[in-house]
Amino acid sequence: MSDKIIEYFAASNSYSGFVSYFDSVFNPTDYEQIYILKGGPGTGKSTFMKDIIKNFQSDAISRELIFCSSDPDSLDGIILESSGKKIAVLDGTAPHAFDPMLPGAAEKIINLGMSWNPALLKNNREKINNLAIKKRKHYKSAYHFLSIAGKCVEIIDEEISSLLEFPYDILEKHISEIPIGNSKEKTKVISAFCKSGFLNANSGARNADNTVNIVGIYGSEYIITRFLLNEARKKKADIIISPSPLDTKKTEAIYFTKTDTLIVAGDKPTNDKATLIDTSRFINVKALSSVKEKLEMLYKEREVMLWCATDEFKKASEAHFETEKIYTAAMDFKKHKKLFNEVLSEIEDIFGINNDK
Repeated sequence: MSDKIIEYFAASNSYSGFVSYFDSVFNPTDYEQIYILKGGPGTGKSTFMKDIIKNFQSDAISRELIFCSSDPDSLDGIILESSGKKIAVLDGTAPHAFDPMLPGAAEKIINLGMSWNPALLKNNREKINNLAIKKRKHYKSAYHFLSIAGKCVEIIDEEISSLLEFPYDILEKHISEIPIGNSKEKTKVISAFCKSGFLNANSGARNADNTVNIVGIYGSEYIITRFLLNEARKKKADIIISPSPLDTKKTEAIYFTKTDTLIVAGDKPTNDKATLIDTSRFINVKALSSVKEKLEMLYKEREVMLWCATDEFKKASEAHFETEKIYTAAMDFKKHKKLFNEVLSEIEDIFGINNDK
């Protein structure tokens, strides 16, 4: 694939429930046109977007793939950009329901539900309803387990904050290098927690020329990234931030667009030239020894809860897949293809692409 393709997430399964960043990522004022796909599961929304991407393989067009944070095999959205014009196609259904802010002027709803056979769906009404109930039950359980894991982390954070001797001298260099900007801040989530556990995306920023990797114990690295983010905002730096997928109050990565610099928490060094800050050496070892057993027990509890949440997400995904099969069988893909060709043609016109069919 071209290096012009960037992959990330625009939502996350967190300790506090499902969190969507769609409003930030798909602000209509940033786009020439946004296509909002509506329709039930199995109506081909993700395939629709994948097929659009296949038709724009030129290096003159940058492509962004936004993966579903619950099912990384599916897309939540795509962004195409060429000659300063940006186009987005996105899944506008629950749980990240997205309704137009500038309907007609910048956004267009594509109803893929127009392509299904209602009679076939009515025949499967009871089964669809039972699967929906099952899916909601497993998602509710998953978020319950995540909530418990989050409470464990809250206690850990409180303890570790009191033990960290803040390394201002070490950070001073990085603070001075933060470039003053125009307060442009974007959100791109570079990892997710789902039925497969933790996943990382190719965010593009991971290949930054300048990388600072912050590692540590008991989440102390996130205290440092929070400090650096606050400093970046004071300087009105132009940044792309990646919130932690589980704890939205924490920042996993900060990318400074003007200097191509990435500060990332928790990752091992991405290359030999990366600067490494290990927060472990700034922890009061004597004080840590008195609470270490407690912290270890809390971490074990967190891991158990995350495993339980993963299992529930798997079961919810199975119910979703069964629902998709019913809707896919009811789809008239000739009508679907007609809608696809209309959208494809409109995008080509916006980009000024002559494509004789």
